[in-house]
Amino acid sequence: MNMTEKKLFAVIRIRGRRKLNKKIDRITRLLNIYKPNYCSVFFMNGPYLGMLKKAKDYITWGEISKDLFTKLLIKKAEIGKKKLSKLKPIEEIKKIAEQIYEGKKTLKDFNIKRTFRLRPPSKGFKNKKKLYPYGDLGPRPSIDPLLKRMI
Repeated sequence: MNMTEKKLFAVIRIRGRRKLNKKIDRITRLLNIYKPNYCSVFFMNGPYLGMLKKAKDYITWGEISKDLFTKLLIKKAEIGKKKLSKLKPIEEIKKIAEQIYEGKKTLKDFNIKRTFRLRPPSKGFKNKKKLYPYGDLGPRPSIDPLLKRMI
């Protein structure tokens, strides 16, 4: 990966808090994914990668496409307790999504909550206990197929 090229990643919490190690609970709180089916987005760097690898048995993550990130903002983003789509027109949300995706601005600059509350995926998870090729936990090349089912 080129150092100048930033990639936006989405992290989704899949498993709950029952019998959860305190370190992993703290990591999920730092990532702003407090409950199952919560999603957070950020640009990948070294410290995030270490946290994700430690919590791999409870979360999944992967690169998110620009179109899906825009759709995520339109449907699930919140400012306070109101949906972003109720407060701003869709064209403006698309411009906001483009600025965030390119790394020019952050969600915080627009007062958008960093946590997106998603639904469970339609047709369910593959397996909540196995890693990516056989289940839904751990890293994946693209998170788009799972995220589409959850929006």
